[in-house]
Amino acid sequence: MTRENYQNNFIEETFVVDWMAVAGWIAAGIVSKLAGDTIGVELEKLLGIESSTDQLIRSSVDEICQRIDQIVNQQFIEEWSADLEAVRKDILMYLPKQDTDMIKQLEGKVHILAERFIMEGTKTLGPFMISASMDLVCLRYLSSTNGAFVQDLTSRAKEYADWAEAKSTEIIELAKTFVSSSCSSGRGLPVGDMDPQNYAYYTSQWGKKKHRWSGSENLSVYKGRCEENRLNHYNNTVVPALERHNQIIDCVKLWRSIPANTSIVFRDVENLLQYRCKNHSLESGVIVQGNDRDGQYSNPSIHYDLMNLPENTTIHFYSKTRADKEINRIGEIVIWELGSENVPVSSGQFKVSIDWNVNKVVAIKKEPNSNIRCEIYWHDNEEVNTIVDVQETRIEII
Repeated sequence: MTRENYQNNFIEETFVVDWMAVAGWIAAGIVSKLAGDTIGVELEKLLGIESSTDQLIRSSVDEICQRIDQIVNQQFIEEWSADLEAVRKDILMYLPKQDTDMIKQLEGKVHILAERFIMEGTKTLGPFMISASMDLVCLRYLSSTNGAFVQDLTSRAKEYADWAEAKSTEIIELAKTFVSSSCSSGRGLPVGDMDPQNYAYYTSQWGKKKHRWSGSENLSVYKGRCEENRLNHYNNTVVPALERHNQIIDCVKLWRSIPANTSIVFRDVENLLQYRCKNHSLESGVIVQGNDRDGQYSNPSIHYDLMNLPENTTIHFYSKTRADKEINRIGEIVIWELGSENVPVSSGQFKVSIDWNVNKVVAIKKEPNSNIRCEIYWHDNEEVNTIVDVQETRIEII
């Protein structure tokens, strides 16, 4: 679904904006529109929707609480609205200026808000969707300027998507468990599973008003007033919950597909590099060097791990390496997919000399829950450093 689809589906001419429209519109924009130098301008447009944050929060909380029979203190709603509006205004102020340090601070604030709504539970799904969208906006911008944020973006998007989908499903199930207390038994009666694709129209014996009815032969039908209330409850509560669930699923699918099409330069993640060699050091943020003298590895290495990348992501790994003195050394760079099976894609072996050598390998991630490791090998234990240019060695994720 594109950002324009969300706009057409939810935003009326009066600019009364549905709370899911905000989350969905931003998600569609992050996925389809944002890249390179235009990212700040595009995100400014996405968060500049003419609507009241307070109105969005209140309408979302009221809607969900009505479906799950809960009440939220109005003081909490006012506090949530004020916190989200303050962050939204600051993002709009600092994104056009490309103030990365300030965006980092704002990302931290809005992430705390999203985590707070997760702790509050199902009733705050609406505020969560809005705060999570703002957090992903910040991370999307930061990942375009610093590859160290790519993993935060993709893992956070997956975490948020999983929670939102689970809570939306929970709302449907809770909505099905309630019916009007005007039933003769005075108790809630389970609605059960009604397939909204199999509705026929039924005319009540108490009047001409038509109600949607399930064609399931297995559905237990209660007589009298309970039958009427059961139908009304399903039509007025469960059906809208199902429709809202579909909108939420559209949004979380976009979150899960957020592209991490950016470069991770080793210089930006130098503190996250890992070593399979006995001796290593970082020199002035420019080079990493290592050797495995008296070590235990026949193929020492330096590597960087990526987690939670989407399935079918293409990874390009470029290395720039040399030795610090003449040696008969063989090098190799490999992209590993660490999943149900550990699958390597190799550049093939190459000679490492005192001259800089640039190599490349490309792999496509096949499994949804695997991790990726980009690794630089050399195949000896000599006390001669392999030198990696961390300014030129990078991973490009598409």
